[in-house]
Amino acid sequence: MEHDSSRVTTPNRRTVLQTIGAGGLALGGIAGTSGSAAAGSDENWTELSVGDHDQRYNVGYKNGDGAKTAKDVATTVYYDIDPLDALTIESDLDGLQTLEENDDIEYVEVDRQLEVELPPQEVEVQQETNGQTVPWGIERIGARDVHEMGITGDDVDVCVLDTGIDPSHEDLAANLGDGAAYTECQGDLVPWECEEPWSDDRESGHGTHVAGTVGALDNDLGVVGVGPDVTLHAVKVLDQNGVGFHSDIANGLAFAGFFEFDVANMSLGGVDTELKRAGVEYAHEQGVLLVASAQNEGAPVLYPAAYDEVIAVSATTPDDTLAWFSNRGPEVELAAPGVDVLSTVPQDGYAAYEGTSMAAPHVAGAGAIIMSLGYSASETREILNATAEDISLPSEHQGSGLVDVATAVELALEEQREKEEKKREKKGAAQ
Repeated sequence: MEHDSSRVTTPNRRTVLQTIGAGGLALGGIAGTSGSAAAGSDENWTELSVGDHDQRYNVGYKNGDGAKTAKDVATTVYYDIDPLDALTIESDLDGLQTLEENDDIEYVEVDRQLEVELPPQEVEVQQETNGQTVPWGIERIGARDVHEMGITGDDVDVCVLDTGIDPSHEDLAANLGDGAAYTECQGDLVPWECEEPWSDDRESGHGTHVAGTVGALDNDLGVVGVGPDVTLHAVKVLDQNGVGFHSDIANGLAFAGFFEFDVANMSLGGVDTELKRAGVEYAHEQGVLLVASAQNEGAPVLYPAAYDEVIAVSATTPDDTLAWFSNRGPEVELAAPGVDVLSTVPQDGYAAYEGTSMAAPHVAGAGAIIMSLGYSASETREILNATAEDISLPSEHQGSGLVDVATAVELALEEQREKEEKKREKKGAAQ
């Protein structure tokens, strides 16, 4: 399926105010680029060979008859993903042929795995930071200026689709809401029934690190995140080895969409799949702001970042250059700090990592800040693009520019003031 190759336009501040006020927001499509990942900076994403999993399939169905057929041929039903009209099953080759010949079946695809690995890098885990350290990326995007205004992401729900989150971390525990763990579940499940433990048991703490950038507490300990009062939801789609199925990721998206959470961060990537695309489309339709890392091969942007509905984020350095590892292309929508990013890791630790995985949560946190002011996901996306800082990189490297949450808040508040003024004028004219 081909995607529209147009990109998100970058309107000026006045245009944004006018379109938001008129309720007429629209974004151009984001080109989709297929491909598999190779060596990266903060992670290596590779499509694993089918191997022992060559009988595990994702099946999209058109109607109830199609769903029944899929269940009838299944030797095991792993997931019943009702919001996506899909099942993840195990079947023999005869069952597969039955599905492929059935007009009530939309698609059948192998449910492959993705693996995330941190590359060799010097990582020093600190147990104490002598008070609170403000990571350079938090300062660079203007988040501290926003905090001083008392805007901290209250009442906004952010899903972190990753390896889980350490539930007892001193800088995160108070911000944690309900989560899910699809890597641990098996059976005839719907997305909201996966209640297995979602704690981060990966040594690197990838998900815990991402969560800290989004929403570490402003508590005079450790670090502080972009939105220190957001509610974080751990959606575990990668296990302790950094491995997850495409169906796990799709389930995480269905979870975010079903509960109509505000933001979903996906610091992961791989090839295009029908089920993953369906998960993205569903979450988007439910009003979730979707953010994903462009990935780390110095190559084209991977999925889910390359989908139209997702903000693709590239990684920058402290001197505003593109990080050497960052993927790039017309799909890149925003850039954010992704080198030497200090954040939380399990067991009350802190460490600096690099990668587009570290860049994406800066944008997710910024989105949460704007949504806390009452804006929808589409309005928030437009505001973030309109206010991004041009750091003089090619558009395929920076998209609209470096995310600037302080300027985004200024625009959001200005728009609110103009709305109130128009209401007063209208009320006065009616008297």
